[in-house]
Amino acid sequence: MSEAQERQRGSAGIAGRVALVTGSSRGIGAEIARELAARGALVAVNYRRREADALRVVADIESAGGRAVAVGADVTNRSEVESMVKRVEAALGPIGILVTNAHGFDESIRAFPLDVDVEDLTAIVSGQIRAVLLSVQACVPGMVERGSGAVVTISALPARDPWIRSITHGTAKAAMEAIAKFLARYLAPTGVRVNTVIAGVTRTESSAQIPAERLAAAVETVPMKRMGEPQDIARLVAALASDDSSYVTGAFVPACGGALIL
Repeated sequence: MSEAQERQRGSAGIAGRVALVTGSSRGIGAEIARELAARGALVAVNYRRREADALRVVADIESAGGRAVAVGADVTNRSEVESMVKRVEAALGPIGILVTNAHGFDESIRAFPLDVDVEDLTAIVSGQIRAVLLSVQACVPGMVERGSGAVVTISALPARDPWIRSITHGTAKAAMEAIAKFLARYLAPTGVRVNTVIAGVTRTESSAQIPAERLAAAVETVPMKRMGEPQDIARLVAALASDDSSYVTGAFVPACGGALIL
């Protein structure tokens, strides 16, 4: 089966729906936006500061025949999130797919557990919780009213496999995973599904911050012996957002080359 045929098959429950992807001006988020658009979604590309990058993602989507808009908002700020959702729905229609990708890895904050600055830790965890819950609280009530919707959250390997100098990142993503569990159970009767992709070491601008020798050592621990690519994450997100996964909610699916077996 060709890639085009695979995408066509995977468009069930995606084509014609409006998708908001937070933190999608670059990296994994940008690839998720492109993948959903390739499968027929109308995509809102969220950014906080990098408008030019977001506009390039929109241009990529439109040049491929899709439809997209760029929407600026700090997803840790309630009023900005609510305004963003209103703008998206005015431009594209009711949001049926939400991907919470924003507020992730920060290589500059690295400490052993006994040395971590508590203020750094609590700020990162609080920001991650706000980035997910504020977006969910703004988008999901409309999905509930319509009786269907898909939320996909993006987690990371340190939430399950504690890399000892990634306590801030890992704790933040573990908190996000806990929220996803509660949301999945609470929303299941409404027709709104909540699933989580656990990303391993993936080739992005963020992973490029990691010193080369440490990155190589991390890749060596991956059974598949390669880094993930943003497309690997994007295709899994699309599968979980589609009606092919209509009986799947509360799932935590690793995309990490075998580094995590659940």
